[in-house]
Amino acid sequence: MGTSDDVGWLPFAEATIKPEIEVPDGDRLWKGSVSLPEDRKPGQFRLLIEELETYQSLEPGKQTRDRVIFAETVEL
Repeated sequence: MGTSDDVGWLPFAEATIKPEIEVPDGDRLWKGSVSLPEDRKPGQFRLLIEELETYQSLEPGKQTRDRVIFAETVEL
């Protein structure tokens, strides 16, 4: 497929993602909508959701780094 990862995933630049944050009853709720082409085939797209944590780096020249602390995929 010409990809560099093990599962052949490619980013889809035409998708529009609009995340929203609500705080009902003091709990943070992340939600959003994704717009994809209408002519897509079932299972053709997957949404990757990641939660990243920023931490202080020990590497010379880098002050902070990100690491994935949660990841999930949803077939669209």
